[in-house]
This record gives sequence, structure tokens and C-alpha cells, in this order.
Amino acid sequence: MKLISKNIFIKLIVLLFIMFYNNSSAKTILVINNDSTIVDLNKRKVEKVLDSKVKNLAIKGYPYAKIILEKYKKENEDDIFTYRIQKGENAVIDTIVYGKYKKREINIIERNITELPLGQYNYLKVNRAINDLKQIEYLSVSDRKNIYKSGLRLYTKPKNKTKLDALLSYKKEKDESGIIGNFSIEMQNLFGLGRHASLSWYRPNLKTNRIKINYFEPYIFNSRFSLEGEYYQDFHDTLYVKRDIDLRIYYQFNPKLRIGYINSLENVFSSEGGEKMGIKSMKQYGTSIGIDGSLGDGIAIDNFFGKVGMKSFENNKMYFSTISSDLIIRYKKFGSNIKAKYGIVDSKAGVQIYDKIKLGGGEFLRGAYFEQYLTEEYYGLSFEIGIFSGKSNLFAFYDLGILRELNEPTHHIGMSVKLPAGKSHISLTIGFNLDESYENGKVHLKWNL
Repeated sequence: MKLISKNIFIKLIVLLFIMFYNNSSAKTILVINNDSTIVDLNKRKVEKVLDSKVKNLAIKGYPYAKIILEKYKKENEDDIFTYRIQKGENAVIDTIVYGKYKKREINIIERNITELPLGQYNYLKVNRAINDLKQIEYLSVSDRKNIYKSGLRLYTKPKNKTKLDALLSYKKEKDESGIIGNFSIEMQNLFGLGRHASLSWYRPNLKTNRIKINYFEPYIFNSRFSLEGEYYQDFHDTLYVKRDIDLRIYYQFNPKLRIGYINSLENVFSSEGGEKMGIKSMKQYGTSIGIDGSLGDGIAIDNFFGKVGMKSFENNKMYFSTISSDLIIRYKKFGSNIKAKYGIVDSKAGVQIYDKIKLGGGEFLRGAYFEQYLTEEYYGLSFEIGIFSGKSNLFAFYDLGILRELNEPTHHIGMSVKLPAGKSHISLTIGFNLDESYENGKVHLKWNL
């Protein structure tokens, strides 16, 4: 049975009346259950009044409410439409069905809903629940909804697919040139809803290769805790090899806020050339705490991330911190993104090259190569403005970086376009460093499959 269905007959009468009769001195009076409302002779305004009455009843537990046109008459120059409200059955929801899922999977779905729309039927609560479900990356969600007795049916299904991402650039180094960038493959809903694994390969320059293997287990034992494990290896030129093993535990406060505790073991094996450059072979133990989430809804949404931690090796300690916040402003398809960033690493024994913050590439300081900048402290700001429609984007950007190692701030500008390509999409970004010639502009190509 359809919810909040509009009366096509009412629309047709109102539309025909407006098309064939337009007297500026006349008033249009809607009489709904003996309550009179004066509106302009405008189809949209009339429909808005009628819809608001129906939705108000849907909020109060009457999903089948209808407005029925009973009669029309003309008094003097006024046109009077008389309507009757038919409430229909009052609905109280005690069961929500999302599709064919196991008990564990239903628990995962419901932990992503801010407020379950149980109890007296509420049109707004149901829509908010659907919007919450649409934020789940591994779930496909429809706007469709049905009620049968005391059960609410929402239409969802898992996205059982393999996700591929590639971000590529062209780089020339002395007598060599070639493709740099990264490539990742992610398997969503592996061994059950919400579980996923990924494999990433990263080549920031022509002599460096990195791999990362990751596995995520959500809401272990139906609790608010999720578990993530990661293996990372960095083969840097002929200087060193670095291997990390991370174990991360997350606590989910609500669908939009979580805090994580990370333990890491890092082993660095320096070559003879690396030892000459001051790179030591060592074992590091690290621990950190991170928080990420989003605030706001509607036109403006703020996403934030923060992380603080410490690494220890021999008798030395290194401290690090990263903070970022994104303010997303949208009006229909037009809008802007404002991103603020800060990062620092510090150690009395000095910061090794592999622990420095790496900047540049297709995400920030887009007029630079991948990881062109190595720094121990920086402030960053990005501003993007243009058209953001989900599958297709077109925007201009400005990136500002203030790095401890640079005497002056670095300014980058450019354009980015994202276009659909079947079920995937391709993004092309062209960035320029304003301190360099425009002939040195950088091109970044990203492909999401």
C-alpha cells in the first residue's frame, strides 16, 4: 500500500482551474475540515497547503491519510474548494524489516541508524532512518517503504562488489620518467555484511614501492567495538625497508562519531647507503588515539578527524599529532568545500625520513608530485567551489600549505572534473604551483571502478 499518496484528481481540477481562469481580484479559499485558508491562485501553493496537512498527519501516526475534494463553489469573486480529511488507520510500528539478513547483520544495520522509527508511525523519523542507511557505503538503499499491520518494510540490499581505485600521475626524475600513484582493491561485505578487506599498492616516486593489506571486522560480538588489522611495507629506493603491523580498536558512540585506539609495531631495516644518510635500523612501538565523525545536516556538514600518539625506540620518544576538518556547504548542486589541516611530528633525537609528514599529489597541494614535500610541521587550507552532483563534479580549487621547512607559504590552484564511466567514474585534476611556471602543471587521474 502506498504511503502519503497524492490525489491525482485533486491535482487535475486545480491545474485546469488555474489554466482556464485567472482573475487577479479573486481569492482562492481552501476549506479543510471547516478550517479556511486563503491562498494565491497558484498550483504549487495550493498543493503545498494540501501536502502539509497530509504530512502533518503522517508525523502523528496516520501514514494512509488522504485529502478528498468534496465540492467547489463560487461566491462573489471568490473560489471556494471544500476538502475532507480521511485519516485512515493509525499505525504503531513494532517491527522493521530491511531485507533477507541474519541476526548479526540486522544488528549492524540498526547500529547505523540514529533513532529507530519504532512506536507511533512518524513520517520524519522513517525518512531520517532511510537517510542514515544511505550513508552506509556497503549497503544499497531505496526510498521505497511499506507498512503491513505493525511492520515497517524498508528496502535495502548488500553491495557485494569489488571496488577498485587508481590515482595516477606522470613524473620525470633526472634521466628517468614514468607513471606514479596508487592502486587499491577493496572487497566489500567479505564473509558477511560490513566486513571488508583491501590491498593497496603505492608508488610516490620512481624508486619507492609500498604495499598495504587491511581487514576490518565491524561490531564484534554485537558490541559497539570494531576491530581492524593492517600490514604495511615501504621499500624506499636503496635506503631502507620499513614494515609495520597495526591493530586498531574502534568504539562507535553513534553512526557519526567514533574513537579509536591504535597499537603498532614497526621494524626498519637500513641499507649501507641508508646508514650513511643517518637512517638507523630500529624497532619502534607506537600507540595513538584517534577520533573522527561528522556534525551537522542539511546545507552544511562538518567532517572532522584528529589523532595524537607516541612512538618509542631505544631511549627516545617521538610525538605526533594530526587534525583535519572539512566544512561542506551545498545548495542543490552548487556548493563549496573548506578543509583545514594541521600536522606535527617531534623528537629530541630527530625525526627520521620515514616518519615525516608527506604532502603533495591528487588530494592536497595538487600542483605538486606525490609526496613532493616532507615536513615535520604544517598548516593547510583547501577551498573548492563548483558543481557537486555526486556522480559528476566540476570545481575549481585553491590549496595553501605553510610548512616548517619552507620560508614562504606554497599556493596551488587548479580545476577538477569527475565524470561517470558506466558504473565507475573518472576524475581528472590539473594543478599548478603558483611559485612555478604553468608549464610545470601536474595532472592527476583517478579511476574508481
